[in-house]
Amino acid sequence: MSKLKTIFWCLLIAAIAVMVYQNEAFFMAKQVLTFKLFSLTYNTPYIPCGIFIIIFVLSAFLITYINHLIFRIKTNKTVKKLKSQINNQNTKAESKSNVAEKSNT
Repeated sequence: MSKLKTIFWCLLIAAIAVMVYQNEAFFMAKQVLTFKLFSLTYNTPYIPCGIFIIIFVLSAFLITYINHLIFRIKTNKTVKKLKSQINNQNTKAESKSNVAEKSNT
């Protein structure tokens, strides 16, 4: 399965490289982003489109990673809480069985 994954990722990277190479004029065209907030206006310096695309893709990965990290933290807290409840119930059951054994003897 790992060879299949490796082949898949190599083909994917090659396809992206071919796409970028064939559309080099687009990816190297310099653009300006303008941010307007009320009366304030900010223009970025001229940056190639490829850099903008890389920035937005990496920011999407970062947002997804943070979202997944928060989910994992919440899940781990829930698991710890449930494990402690199980342990409490087990100790209560053991103490009840010990009391029942002592009362029978």
